[in-house]
Amino acid sequence: ERPVAEREMVEGLTDLLLDEYPSQKSSSRQMGVFAQFPLAGVDGKAGDAGMLWPFLKGEGFTEYREPNGMLSALHGEQYSYSVTAGRGTIEIQIPLVQHLFEMRERLYHAVSRIIPAAERWDKHVLAYGGQPSAVPTPDCLTHKFHYFSLLRAIQDPYLYRGLQATNRFWINTDRASILEEMNWFHLLSPLLAMWSAGTPIFAGEDGHYPSARWQHQSRLNVGDGRWQIVHAPYTGMDEWVFHTFHQPHLLLRDQDGWLNPADGLFGQFCHDRMPIECWDAFRDHLNTLWTMTHPVLNSDIALPSTIKGVAGLQVAETEQQGIEETIAMAALLLGCVEQATEIERWLEDLVPDPPEKREWGLRPDDILRRNLDYTKDVWTALMKHWQRFMKQGKIYPEPFSGCIDGIFSFARTGLQSRGYGEEDLLDPIEYRVRQQVDVNGELRRQWLLSGTEGLIKAVRLRMNMQY
Repeated sequence: ERPVAEREMVEGLTDLLLDEYPSQKSSSRQMGVFAQFPLAGVDGKAGDAGMLWPFLKGEGFTEYREPNGMLSALHGEQYSYSVTAGRGTIEIQIPLVQHLFEMRERLYHAVSRIIPAAERWDKHVLAYGGQPSAVPTPDCLTHKFHYFSLLRAIQDPYLYRGLQATNRFWINTDRASILEEMNWFHLLSPLLAMWSAGTPIFAGEDGHYPSARWQHQSRLNVGDGRWQIVHAPYTGMDEWVFHTFHQPHLLLRDQDGWLNPADGLFGQFCHDRMPIECWDAFRDHLNTLWTMTHPVLNSDIALPSTIKGVAGLQVAETEQQGIEETIAMAALLLGCVEQATEIERWLEDLVPDPPEKREWGLRPDDILRRNLDYTKDVWTALMKHWQRFMKQGKIYPEPFSGCIDGIFSFARTGLQSRGYGEEDLLDPIEYRVRQQVDVNGELRRQWLLSGTEGLIKAVRLRMNMQY
């Protein structure tokens, strides 16, 4: 049997990965977003993103077509439109911007063009994390070859990808900072996932949880570290690459460029090859990661020139809840990374110590040495809170006393230090979390009282948006 991973291969691919990043990041932190919005009628029937193209074309946009001739994206300087795995979902891609007011303006402008286009087909653009009523069948997937290759490799659990709508945020970073920042956002990911949960009704069913999307995602059998919340920090980027070798190999590009279903583990594919020979396959492998946080090389040929080739770090994938909530989450992420060192120290002081163990059989110098080496286990407290969320669907109360106050206070300070006035953009999500507003309970109530039509009317985006 072929070995899963060889040291020279892991180290070689790690070096190639880090070479994609600059030695120093730019003077100011930048952020981009890929924002997905579902399209659906009041009856819950999903729309078709491909039907929007005739109304979105225009000056300043360049068409991108698949090898079979299908139009799958419109690329612009300020933003781009693209299909996703879900046939009834449209994605808006905004490249790295200097400040969040610019991101908000571009997002509003892009959505304002989608809404009237969707109305031509009696559909609505939803501020929601997925399709409430469409059922997971192959018809829900966009007709791009590799989506159906993934369906053949993963089987029915992959179909949920055709129903969800998420926001993926990414930032610029450098090779010296990527590990620390990736670990940092992995640590925060339980809070970010819970605070953005917004799909109580999903795939035609009442999921009885704030995020039925996560419940569906938990059925994926694609290897550890492929989609789950990560439970411990990585010690190095080579460890992260090593873990990717132990994940199933899902896609393999043939000589004509088509991504077909693969088999075995990715590390077995790399056996007896040189790192440079596996580099393109490794980039394809990275495009099949669904963790909240991971490196992004943006090697997808369907990306616009303003994004393609820009290596960054995806810091979160949150469920779609509307434009102001999307920008508020971006503000939270950006403020937190600006204060990452301070927040980490604060968490180590705030998280309670575990019950003290009795020191049987240890000499005094052993006890002293262990006490000097001891550090607080911040991860465990947040992971226990996440497990409670997944088993019971409960977002509140907070994982430990003072968590919410501290996170938002530090995020506000971090945004103030940037000098753009972005701290006020935090308000929508900060108010909801501090007041423990049960948005999902209200959406379930609308669905129970008025059915799908009532839910669609409650979450649809309207043209009279003000900012």
